[in-house]
Amino acid sequence: MTLLESAITSPSVVNFIYYYILTVNHSALYIFQYQAQIVYLSVSGSDCDTKVASYFLWLLFL
Repeated sequence: MTLLESAITSPSVVNFIYYYILTVNHSALYIFQYQAQIVYLSVSGSDCDTKVASYFLWLLFL
């Protein structure tokens, strides 16, 4: 399952944020989806605040 599919199928607010940002930034969706998936998996066991913080930290390195 891809990051985008995860965002669509999960009711999580954090996943919705992933979906929204990645679909607004279409180039990021295609070029960086694999890296995003790694980040998502690495923080998937954490609480929502940690997920959001980790994702935005990852965006800084784009």
